[in-house]
Formats: sequence, structure tokens, C-alpha cells
Amino acid sequence: MTAAPMENSPQDEPSRPGGVWRRAAGYTALAAGSLVLVVALVLATDARQTLHRTWPIDLRPLDAPELTRLRQQLRQSPGNEALTQEIRAADERVRRDYFRRIDRAERGTYLLLAGAAAAVISLRLAAQGRRGWLPQGPAPGLKQWRRGLHWGRLAVTVLAAAAGGAAALTLLSKPPAEVPAAEKAGPEERAAAKAAGDQQQRRSFAAVEEMRRNWPRFRGFGGLGVSAYPHAPTNWDGASGRGILWKAEAPLPGQNSPIVWDDKVLLSGATQTQREVYCYSAQTGEMLWRRAVSGIRHEGEPYEAPEDTGYAASTMATDGVRAYAIFANGDVAGFDWAGKQLWGRNLGTPDSVYGYATSLTTYQDRVLIQLDQGDAEAGKSALLALDGATGRTVWRTPRPVGSSWTTPVIVYPDEAGGPAAGQLVTASDPLVIAYDPEQGRELWRLDCLGADVAPSPVYAGGLVFALQPYNKIFAIRPGTSDGSRAAAIAWTGNERIPDVCSPVSNGELIWLLDSGGGVICYAVANGQQVWKADLEGEFAASPGIAGDRLYATNKEGVTYLMAAGREFRALGQAALGESGVTASPAFGDGRLYLRAKKNLYGIGESGTPSP
Repeated sequence: MTAAPMENSPQDEPSRPGGVWRRAAGYTALAAGSLVLVVALVLATDARQTLHRTWPIDLRPLDAPELTRLRQQLRQSPGNEALTQEIRAADERVRRDYFRRIDRAERGTYLLLAGAAAAVISLRLAAQGRRGWLPQGPAPGLKQWRRGLHWGRLAVTVLAAAAGGAAALTLLSKPPAEVPAAEKAGPEERAAAKAAGDQQQRRSFAAVEEMRRNWPRFRGFGGLGVSAYPHAPTNWDGASGRGILWKAEAPLPGQNSPIVWDDKVLLSGATQTQREVYCYSAQTGEMLWRRAVSGIRHEGEPYEAPEDTGYAASTMATDGVRAYAIFANGDVAGFDWAGKQLWGRNLGTPDSVYGYATSLTTYQDRVLIQLDQGDAEAGKSALLALDGATGRTVWRTPRPVGSSWTTPVIVYPDEAGGPAAGQLVTASDPLVIAYDPEQGRELWRLDCLGADVAPSPVYAGGLVFALQPYNKIFAIRPGTSDGSRAAAIAWTGNERIPDVCSPVSNGELIWLLDSGGGVICYAVANGQQVWKADLEGEFAASPGIAGDRLYATNKEGVTYLMAAGREFRALGQAALGESGVTASPAFGDGRLYLRAKKNLYGIGESGTPSP
């Protein structure tokens, strides 16, 4: 008689009802558990590395110690182009690394949940099989047993391959090794990073000192029309070429003024169907690049601009890292210094009877756009802040005003100064309004203006100056950012008020230039008239100051030089040799840049420094 096999004999497990399936479920649970373990270890390692990189500063990528260190170096060495390029490269690496980690963590989490679910289900199946849940019936023969074993092994192999593949994929997708940086941020670096970690400093932009040295917007830093350099050319003649360093053609028409950054001069030009940006060498006038604004969708018929302003009356602006242009049809675009278009969008064609002519300004890495249109009752006007790197809207504030052609200015009226005290001052029909440039929140307003405001406001001697064309100049003591002091009118004047040209001031005196050539000088402190004079010609370009000299250029290209003092004193004239000068001058160190109808001119003595 053959002895019966022992109850727990392993070789008889397959012959029992459900034994093969129970073993397959067990192997599946083991493979799924291994997958969960591998993925969990990879995610834990990745999380530890992320925390090591950023803790205790912040988990946000751009608060990384490397960027903090580089920003500190840039503050100590403003204008260092190599350092600026290094910051841009590091910024891109850190953000790419961060988002790859986020993506890997998300995929790993899904894999972890799927593996855990498979392990739990398999374990439950194996356990239920012992209680008869799995298929029962006659004990299988050897063929059936081998078939079940084959499928069990196949399931284990597939899950093991999935686990290994997932682990390999996760490991292979690991971002590049950490860029060279300090191992840990010290107390000073952490404090600086926390300050730099503000939403406004997510991307690089030039320091204020660097902005002052250049000519980054309409009428230079602060929109005041005053050069940071005392030396500027005083004697040139376009007919003979004396004092003309170079002349360069602007391919498409435009009435916008040049902006200057280091060794580059930029303009824009446009027709009804074309919009372009031009970059010239400040040293030679060579066109470094010419770029068409592209990739922007438009709806409806092409915009037809009034002849007086044309399609490119708005002056460009730069934050030192990127350059921005806006056109009369509402197109706005950002470019890097190599001429690559970073983004472009259309804001809608402005409803403006004389055509859109407001110029851009920047605040840190934001592009600020005063989009005044229609009348106040229409509710179309708004103030926008766009992200300089992407063009997306950071904030948008409706404005209870009608059309205007003024450009806003950033002022710092509080004694402490600094970005926290900055105010964005605008002028339109009928209000002068100041906003917080960080959030677009209104700070104060004064109802004092009327229709068709074109001269831009300026800030000098602690006062904001706003003009109602042909009527009055208002000297406004600005309100404080915290609302502790309301804005108030300090004094007014009503003689020789311009309709187009913006004022210029050295902080002690302020000069107004009307379209017919009438010049008047007021004392900033009390509005007392100091002197008056008359120049020849018609004027649309705003005056400027370099050192102790006042510059005023008429439409025929003749520049009048006067002493910027308490007595009128003519210092001479200089002819450009080309008419159609409606753009305001830009200044550099020993240089003057003027745009006429067809050409851009670089004026100065040979060997004088570039901007």
C-alpha cells in the first residue's frame, strides 16, 4: 500500500484546488511590493537631495543659494555683463531642474499608488485562496499544473520588468548634477535670498544704478530727460559731417525716440502690415540686428493709424535684460539682446482718435503699459503689468479715465526711497493717479486735468508736475504710499503751457517748451517765473538737459543750446541736416542720439566714450 503524502508536502501544492493561483498571486504581490519599495526609495532620495539643495532657504527653485550668491555679486558689481549672463544661465538650470523634479515626483507617485494597489489586491487574492475564494474543482493534472505555473511565472516576470524599467526610467531622468554653488547658504545669504525671493525678483533685471547710467526708456531713467553724464556734444553740422559720428537708416517709419543700453541703441518702426525692432552699435551705427514682430494673431481688418502719429510712435523700454516694444495696433513684444523674440501678444487695438503713442516703462522685471482709450465713461482704459520674460499679465487695473498720450513715471517720494516706496504716476483726463507698481493698487488721485493730455508727467524737487495742454502746469505734492498724507497741489502756472512736449527739470528749475518755440522757466519750489525766450521753428521733441546745458530740437533738425540756469543765455545752434525730427533726444557719455525722418544719428567727438 502506498503511503499517503504528508498534508503540507510542497510538491503536492499544485495538485490542490487553487494552489497554482494562490502561488501566482503571492509572486505578484512580491513583485508589486518590490516595485513599491524601489520607487519609494528613489522618491525619498530625490526629496532628500531637493531639501539639501534648498533648505533652509525655501523650496522655490529661484531661492537657490547659487542664484542668491550671484545676485549679491551683481549688486556689488552692477553692469557686469558676464555676471548677468551667468545669472541667466543659472536661472534656467535651476528652474529646469526644479520642474523636472516635480514631474518625476508626480510620475513616481502614480507608480507608487499603482504598485501598492497591485500588492494589496494580490495579497488579498492569495489569502482568500486558502479559504476557497479562488477557483475550486478537481485537482489538475501535470499539464494543467505546468500551465498555471507558466502563467504565474509570466506575471512575476512582467511585474519585475515593470519595476526595473520604472526604477531605471526614474534614475535615468535624474537632472544634471548640481551646478557649482556654495554647499550651504550662510545667514547673510539666506537673508538676501529671502528678500530676493519676492515675486517681483523671480527673474533678473538691472540695478537702479545701472538704469541711471543708461537711457532705458522715453526721456531716460525716470522720464525726466536729464543725462547722467555732464558731457554731451555742443557743436555739430550734418551738411559737412562735423561732429556726426555715424548715420544709420531706420528701414520703417516711426516717431519713437531711441533708447540706449551699454553699446546698443534701439528703435522701432512700422507700417500697417509690418512691425520691426532695430538694434544698432552705439560706437559705429552698424545695424546689429533687425527683427520683425511675428507670431501674433490679429482679428478683423488691419488697423489704420492717423498720419500724425503713425504705427510706431511709442518708445521702447528695457529692464537691462530684455527690450520691449509696443505699436499703435496694440501689438507688444519682448526681445533678448541677441534679437530673439521671446514673446508677443496683442492687447487689442486702442480706441484713440489721434492714434496710440504712450511709451513703455519698466519696473524691475515687469513691463508697465498705460492703455488709456475712449472716454472715461466707456471704461476701456487700464494699467497693465506684464512679466518681462513671458509677456503674461501679472496684474491689470481698470482706470476711470479717457484717452491720453502720456507716459507714466516711477517716483520715490518717501525719504526712505527704495522699491517699497515706489509710485507709478499717471496723467490723463481728468485725473493724476499714483499706483503701487507691485500690485497695481491705487495710492492717491487728484482731479485737475482736462481732455487731450499729451505731455508726460515728471518728478523733480519732491513734486510731480502734470500739464493740461495750453492751460496750466500743476505742481503736485504726492501723497504717501501708506495713505498717511494726501496728495495736494503746491502751485500752478498758466503761461506757455505745451500741448506736446514734456517738461524738463534739474530739480531747482523746470522748463516748458511749447510747439511754437516759446520757452519758459519756473522755479520748482514756488512756481515763480524766472525767464522766457522764443526759439525759431516748430517743436514736437521734448527738451533735454546734459550738465549745465539745455537742448531743444525743432522739426527741421536744428538744436538750440541754452544755459540751464536762472538767466536765459543762448549757447549756440547745431543743424542735423535732415528734417522730420519729432523724437526726443537720448544721451550717453559724450554722446547724443537723434532720430530724424529717415535716419538715426550718433553725435559726438571721435574717441569719446560710448554710453
